[in-house]
Amino acid sequence: MLEQNNKERKIIVFGCEKWGYAAADLTGTTRKQYSTDVRIIRVRCTGRVGIHLIMEAFLNGADGVAIISCHEGECNFGTANMNTYKHVQLLKKIFEHIGISPDRVEQYFCAAAEVERFIASIEDIVKKIEALPPLPKRKLISKAN
Repeated sequence: MLEQNNKERKIIVFGCEKWGYAAADLTGTTRKQYSTDVRIIRVRCTGRVGIHLIMEAFLNGADGVAIISCHEGECNFGTANMNTYKHVQLLKKIFEHIGISPDRVEQYFCAAAEVERFIASIEDIVKKIEALPPLPKRKLISKAN
């Protein structure tokens, strides 16, 4: 639930298990902190994060979505991370066309040991989302009726 001052936001971060999620894990191990507005979801490869998953996050109340992938050329699954990059760029164009800020979805590239880069990525998406008005939340219709 959003607070009255609209400061609390829900930001979903999809992290590659070998790189982005590992950087998040190392961030915790080194006792560094990042925003509590962030919920990190580990995925085998960010190449599996297509437009459908990003939109599902928004439909379930996310104010923003970030994908933290391995660097270009380092993906264990060929160019899967760069395919996701193309999806993110397309989604940004769609968002802009329908009047939603394209800043609500971002992709970052980070190695497992790059704690500072991971934190900077999180701070960047949080700052962008906090600068935007909240998205209207859809009312869920009970399936029991």
